[in-house]
Amino acid sequence: MTKIKPYFVVIKFVQGESAGQYRSFFLDTKESSSLVKEAYCNSPNYEVLGYEETYKAAQQLIADDQGDDAPKKMKKFKVYVNVYHKIDDVPANSEEEAKQKATDDYIWDDHIKDVIIDVEEVSDE
Repeated sequence: MTKIKPYFVVIKFVQGESAGQYRSFFLDTKESSSLVKEAYCNSPNYEVLGYEETYKAAQQLIADDQGDDAPKKMKKFKVYVNVYHKIDDVPANSEEEAKQKATDDYIWDDHIKDVIIDVEEVSDE
């Protein structure tokens, strides 16, 4: 399987009806990322944001969405994830050997049967 390294480009509209709004591009190659940046850099209506500007813009959008100038402190949670696997027909001479083979010889993600997620809020004390 070929892994794709994604490239993310964020454009800020600086003029016109959409001034102050953002557009993002999720691209699969560095070349396509460069082409998008070039296309928008040549227009006075847009500003291509770098990493720091993108991060600050995202933080401001979160704050605006919450109605504040600063992001609110988020709650914290403990999350317990129980993943149950079922591997049928493990050939073995004993239960212990079957456990060992299930541990060593099988890709568990191929045998997931159920996932239970429990969440509890953690107090800030």
